[in-house]
Amino acid sequence: MTADLLVQIRQPFTHLLKRRLSAKEFAAVAVAMLAAGTIYCQLWCLIAFMRPHQGPMPLGASVILAFLDIVPALAAFELSKRAPRGAWGLVVIALTFLIALACATALRTTVDIMLPANPTIRVLAAQRLGPLTIAAAALAWYFFQRKQVAERAAAATASLPPAKSIDWVKAAGNYVEVHVGGATRLIRMTLRQAADQLPRDTFVQVHRSVIVNRASVATQQGRRTIRMSDGAEIPVGDAYRSNLADL
Repeated sequence: MTADLLVQIRQPFTHLLKRRLSAKEFAAVAVAMLAAGTIYCQLWCLIAFMRPHQGPMPLGASVILAFLDIVPALAAFELSKRAPRGAWGLVVIALTFLIALACATALRTTVDIMLPANPTIRVLAAQRLGPLTIAAAALAWYFFQRKQVAERAAAATASLPPAKSIDWVKAAGNYVEVHVGGATRLIRMTLRQAADQLPRDTFVQVHRSVIVNRASVATQQGRRTIRMSDGAEIPVGDAYRSNLADL
């Protein structure tokens, strides 16, 4: 029950993180985060600084401080989603975050909210680095998720040669080596995805990285190695040794 509730709460946030936002969506997210930041600032200042007979921090000051911490970082995060790929994209992202830091620092120098005297620009910039670091981490997560989605889409459209022509299949990172009559084809998919496309009555897994066609097994050399019809020798994993009975 608790896990289902957490998933329901998390889904809207992950949905917003996983795609580019329109201008209206960005404004709505910014307002919501600004409200949450203002409440946080009020509570933090109340706990940290309030003494007897003193009033709370002015609401306007909390709004300004929350704005300077949240909106530049959020804007940098959202704009960087649109950066081109490759080296130029990294340059654009770096410049976007530097500009966001400069803007937030410049705006902060025009107000004196928390301290009796204005701190140095170096201190002001350091205070803005926290939100920007969180935004950079979220951006890295966004690109990682986008890469995973692209890889899954590519794997979904990739297909193996006719099963009867395949001798054996070996995992190779994000690809599989498909061995057909002495030739090798490299296809972008995982071994599990390949196994899902192969008939289980014909193919059997003999190693954590190898699936073989029973009809292409030439000889079985003890319980640790099998020789294929194309001459390849394939080790048999301990966890898959029971599958040799099916050969």
